Amino acid sequence: MQIQVNTSMDPDSLQTLMLLRNSRERLRERVKGEIIFAKPLLLFQERGIIYPNTINIIQGKTGVHKSRLVEAICATLLAREPGHSPNSIGFSRVEPAQRFRVLYVDTERNERDQFPFALQQIKRMAGFGMGDEVPEFDFFSLIQVPRLRRYQALELYLTLDLERVPGVETVVVLDVITDCVANFNNPDDSMLLLDFLNQQISHHNITFVCVIHENPAGGDKPRGHVGTELMNKSSSQVQIAFEQDSKRKETELIKVTTLKNRVMAKQPPVYMRFDADRHELVLAEEELIRQGEDDRRTKLSQGTLLSFLSVNLKEPIASGDLLSLVMDEFDCSRTTALARVKELLQEGNRQLISANVTGPRLEKQRRGRNEFYSIVIPN
Repeated sequence: MQIQVNTSMDPDSLQTLMLLRNSRERLRERVKGEIIFAKPLLLFQERGIIYPNTINIIQGKTGVHKSRLVEAICATLLAREPGHSPNSIGFSRVEPAQRFRVLYVDTERNERDQFPFALQQIKRMAGFGMGDEVPEFDFFSLIQVPRLRRYQALELYLTLDLERVPGVETVVVLDVITDCVANFNNPDDSMLLLDFLNQQISHHNITFVCVIHENPAGGDKPRGHVGTELMNKSSSQVQIAFEQDSKRKETELIKVTTLKNRVMAKQPPVYMRFDADRHELVLAEEELIRQGEDDRRTKLSQGTLLSFLSVNLKEPIASGDLLSLVMDEFDCSRTTALARVKELLQEGNRQLISANVTGPRLEKQRRGRNEFYSIVIPN
């Protein structure tokens, strides 16, 4: 069907109709051939995480090192040597020889030391010296621009910048995106910004990495109406947070979770910590991860459970009765009780044997269709 253009239409209607017609023609041509999906720009733990021409979220509460996660992303994209690994937390380029432009837009840190230090960190991690010029790396701050004019400033800069270097793969970091609009809870402001981002990824070789705070009240919802629309429009959504112990106090263990990935299957969380000497995120050691798991379940650690059972398990007991006993004593769920009993049987006993400890151990025996648990002391 041919769309007839009525020249008597008002200019806005005519322009809208032309946009729809052009879209239809592009799609008609595209569906005639094989659809080849784009390769990811960036991998995280060997899985695609950031793809070209997409909007991506890095979210978390205040102070959880969101920006330092972004620093690792930027350094990976800007890495001086194709084989150079600028981080230890699992980011890597799919095409090591491909060059990227990175534009970092900051809205929170001061221009005297905080933001410049972060930019130095990116250069250092990417393999450049402090005084080296990195043509592919651009940056500016919106902190001096009045909030009511920030969206216009961002739109103007990006439009002119993309016209200056057409065709170059560009990754734009907006840190934080809610400060790029007058009111992040205003639907009109939010949609104006998100529509602009969508137009850019549709017509230019540009990808956005948007940093956003989560609601302070709890949960994993990005802040404001901007956060709501960002979740809907994003291709990947990564959350960074401090792990908490059993008393809900933050530990030094950092958990990075991929909440959304439109292309890849959901991947397991990655545990990190902040290295104060290097001023960057590093992968957490296995011992720290195990300690974190124990901290979250202090009320039911292996040692506590074994001590309790050594006193209260006088004779063999059926598995169901054992779980009820543990649940009542430690006020935990059946799932947690079962998991800790299994850990004690496998990991706990193995550690006792390795340490030549001859004290009590938990053992399991099958009698017919039933399993019975008992405390034994090895000879």
